[in-house]
Amino acid sequence: MEYTTMFDKSGQKQTIMDNDWEKFIDLISKPNSHGNHKARFDMAQNSKPPSRYSMLISEYPWVILIITPLVVVGASLIAFLLFDLPDFSDPTEGFESRGTTISNRINTWYNLIDATGSNKLLSVIPRPNQNLTMNVPREEFYSSDNYNNTEERNDYSSYSDMDEVDSGWVCEGLGQCLTYVHPGKHQSRLVFAPTTKVQSLFTAAALHSMCELESTKIRSHSLFNYYSQPSWSLGNYIAAINNKTSCLQVTEEDVNNVLTILKVCRGFYYNRTLSPTCWKMDGYSNCLIPDMCTKYNGVYNVLHYMADVDFLSSEQPENEQLRAAITFLPISVGSHMKTLYEDRLSGSKVISDGITQITAVYFDIKWDLFQDYLKSDAILAVIISFVIVLFMWIYTSSLFITLMTLLSIVFALLLAYYIYIVVFQISFFPFMNFCVVILLLGIGADDAFVFCDIWRQTKHARGQGERQAIVAESLKHGGLTMFVTSFTTAAACYSNIVSPITAVGCFSIYAGTSVLCNFILTVTWLPAVISFHDKYFLHLCCHEKKKYTKYFNKFQYFFSEPSRIFFDKLLPCIVIKLRFLWVVLLTGLAIGAFVVVYFVPQLRFPTSNDFQVFTSSHLLERYTLEYKQQFRFEKAEYKMPIVVIFGVKATDNGDYLNPSDKGSLELDSTFSISEPEAQQWLFDFCQDIKNQTFYKHSYCLFEEFRHFMSSPCSQDLCCGHTEFPYTAELFDQCIKVYIHEISKSFYFDSWSTGLRFDINNISKALLLQFNSIYSYSNAHKPMDDMWSVVNSWVDVKLKTAPKALQSGWFVSHFDFYDVQEGLASGTMIALLLSVGIAFIVMLLTTRNLIISIFAMLTILSSILVTVASLVLMGWELNILESITISVAVGLSIDFTVHYGVAYTVGPDEDRESRVVYSLSRMGSAIMMAAVTTFAAGALMMPSTLLAYTQLGTFLMLVMSFSWLYSTFYFQSLCRILGPQGNCGKIPVPWRLCRHSNCKSNSCCKRDQTLNAINSTSSSPLESHELQPLTTDNTLMESATVSQSKFTMVADDNNQAVIHGNGGSHLVQQFNFIQPNNLSFSEVFLQENTYVTRSVPASSKTPEPVLPNSSPDVPDIWIKRKGL
Repeated sequence: MEYTTMFDKSGQKQTIMDNDWEKFIDLISKPNSHGNHKARFDMAQNSKPPSRYSMLISEYPWVILIITPLVVVGASLIAFLLFDLPDFSDPTEGFESRGTTISNRINTWYNLIDATGSNKLLSVIPRPNQNLTMNVPREEFYSSDNYNNTEERNDYSSYSDMDEVDSGWVCEGLGQCLTYVHPGKHQSRLVFAPTTKVQSLFTAAALHSMCELESTKIRSHSLFNYYSQPSWSLGNYIAAINNKTSCLQVTEEDVNNVLTILKVCRGFYYNRTLSPTCWKMDGYSNCLIPDMCTKYNGVYNVLHYMADVDFLSSEQPENEQLRAAITFLPISVGSHMKTLYEDRLSGSKVISDGITQITAVYFDIKWDLFQDYLKSDAILAVIISFVIVLFMWIYTSSLFITLMTLLSIVFALLLAYYIYIVVFQISFFPFMNFCVVILLLGIGADDAFVFCDIWRQTKHARGQGERQAIVAESLKHGGLTMFVTSFTTAAACYSNIVSPITAVGCFSIYAGTSVLCNFILTVTWLPAVISFHDKYFLHLCCHEKKKYTKYFNKFQYFFSEPSRIFFDKLLPCIVIKLRFLWVVLLTGLAIGAFVVVYFVPQLRFPTSNDFQVFTSSHLLERYTLEYKQQFRFEKAEYKMPIVVIFGVKATDNGDYLNPSDKGSLELDSTFSISEPEAQQWLFDFCQDIKNQTFYKHSYCLFEEFRHFMSSPCSQDLCCGHTEFPYTAELFDQCIKVYIHEISKSFYFDSWSTGLRFDINNISKALLLQFNSIYSYSNAHKPMDDMWSVVNSWVDVKLKTAPKALQSGWFVSHFDFYDVQEGLASGTMIALLLSVGIAFIVMLLTTRNLIISIFAMLTILSSILVTVASLVLMGWELNILESITISVAVGLSIDFTVHYGVAYTVGPDEDRESRVVYSLSRMGSAIMMAAVTTFAAGALMMPSTLLAYTQLGTFLMLVMSFSWLYSTFYFQSLCRILGPQGNCGKIPVPWRLCRHSNCKSNSCCKRDQTLNAINSTSSSPLESHELQPLTTDNTLMESATVSQSKFTMVADDNNQAVIHGNGGSHLVQQFNFIQPNNLSFSEVFLQENTYVTRSVPASSKTPEPVLPNSSPDVPDIWIKRKGL
């Protein structure tokens, strides 16, 4: 049976069967308590009962509440029991680029190294299955100068040569103990600095303080029971040089004596005459420099290891102030130092006695402590959850709904983990994915606020008895907006998949999947929870509830009334009255942020490849961040090699999302160097590279091989050949003889330059390595210069190579440089994708181009200000920063989407009324979401792990600036230049003209007022949480009528007439809303199509304006006469 659903003033649903005119007219005509006629027809519900899904949730919510946990628990058991658990022993795993040109070459280079060696695919030296030995020695060849200068071949600074300490050695006397073994990089270290009471560590008082601190805080630990050897400290060296037995015996005279020696001898150190092997003991010295400079090797070790680089430096020779000093302990670094740290140093930023202080330590235990802190900081997630529960409890007035909402967030995380591990088959789970927990707590709470608010409004409108309709309406109105915000945030997360960084890609997949899983549970689990609460919980607990809700309701009212005044009155006034100030001020702030991010001081690339685990003030981090480059032994330069590889394809066929899967080696079947043209090109290549400015003296295989072949000998197979190039047969035979011969005198390993042979001794690859003038640096520009210059030159040379060698490529140690490049390009692409998707979503949601442009301007401004704040705080473009910048788009758009939708569906046409409506309707919900997420970020700040504190900082900033810009900037723009009526409105396809009788000039015109008001109900895209609020209860009426029943028209006497199957009935007189000079509008049936007509005041002949594209559901908006 057909029926029409409508609601009277009290919100009760009324159903009109067939042609029950009396009831229909009575409801239309019956005045409300204010004397106004009010009736609202249910939109798009004619002849459509509630869906089966709505009936399931309303009548049987326990089905969802039972099935959902079973599904989630089952999926979790599969993921956790049948697959390997995540391993966080190395948090830096996955912090590498994959799939880029450089990373493909680096991985192929490393695969070539791994595939080279005994019993492996390739070998550097031909296998001993052929007789390659020669009968005559080649003394002349071996005496070649090309093989004598091994220092230039490797070109490592002598400053980096340090011995590893053997903890079991025994010595006699302090000087002997300090001389026999040098300090090493494998030893544990303490960094001392002066307090404000002293200016320099190079005083007797400071040295005594350092000795006391070491003795009482470090060496008194039980770990040193087996280590009686003295430490390599400044105090011990000064004592040894002055023939004292302990640093506690040092006097100020001893200090001045050593200072004089250092001033005299520092010249020998800086010109490298004084080396680590120069020492004097028992009247013997092995270097021709003054004896006082070599005594116990004290001068070298003090300047090289103990003192900071500014002390008596060549640039500041008069600087006698020692601001930092290192003490090397006679214990190697490692996990065994964990007990010492936890017993004596844990929880302290500095260890001080008032004169000096231990400001940093190096024990190499960061990864050991990381997993412990990861577990201990889990308590922060519990605290954050508690705070969110408190906020939600106050907002929803139900502890049951609040706890079930929190449980749904846990379900979302578990379900996303199952999809990540089982469905997507991603075995690598980086620790960065833990940050999703905090992110989802904020997003889940926001969705819960929105849905609960919609449920409450719908329930108030329909009454307690219409649970099916309440469920249907709540899902209909809230589902789209929650999907929009969830989809936008998920898209922002997923956009990071374009990043070549493995850990970033894995995070993007898990984060995006978690957000979507949370949305699914929000429209399934949460409605079932609320329905179950309303159906069972309220009735069972109503008596007990009265006991504790009395004070709770007073508490709510205490905050709700000031909140209502603020959001309904004060906030709109502040925004509207000061709109020009807000626009100028916040635009200027965004411009300044742009300068900060891109110009000065600029968002910088990471300057250290040492992964920071803890906060910057942590003892274990300060050595790397502050002191590592303040000592000369840590500043050793490493010259970048120029490696050119032939015969191997530079491809990465491994799993980009699994750092353990580097793929396999792919050999180039076209490779060959036996042909004469290949030999000649390789020889010329060696000659040409010597003429380049980036080249430094190096060994070249083909130059030395030619010298080998031309040397005289008593047989004529592989010697005495002055012609070059050689025949292919001669080359293949003699190159193996040559390599076999030189391997007797020189060590070859998998990194060595030369050919690579397979099991049949056939050359399959060639690795040429040359020294360069470039020193390795973590800075981006020096590495970028080397890559650009050398790679361009090699590419040009390869174009002239024979076909068998044209697939060669250049590589070097660009690992960290490639990560920097990946972060820069990946972050920018992800940001553009996020903004682009957000713009499309905003456009589809509001269907208004102007609002969408304002929204994007607001989002970009808030992101710029957020990133600028991070730059001013010293952040660099690292892994977490790259993730947060793109995710910021998803988090920032939520507030603007809510405001933008509210503005477009406002009941009035003018800008000011729409802004007031938007702020009053959505201000409190947006503020609650911002405060909740801000609080979650603030509670992460006490964490010891840097990733958590950085995420907390980011959440606080992005929430603050997103709320500030969406509330004051976006709304001010809308008040000044926002669309009025249909300005900027984009028509949807079903509103376009389809009738042949429409003229081109008039078919797409419509009464602008009708269209503006109709926009809230005529498009499925605009069903959202504000739809029940878009009808002004005192001014607007809506009627939705089916073709077979009622039609409302206006006659010539401006009377509202109801036409139906049973005839026509006159209702009370109504005035139609009229734009400009139009007197009235009407809807009538023309050729089975409803047509809206507008009649000018001076004409009685109506003209068609717009045919309704949905004949079954015409929409008529009317205004009560005299209101």
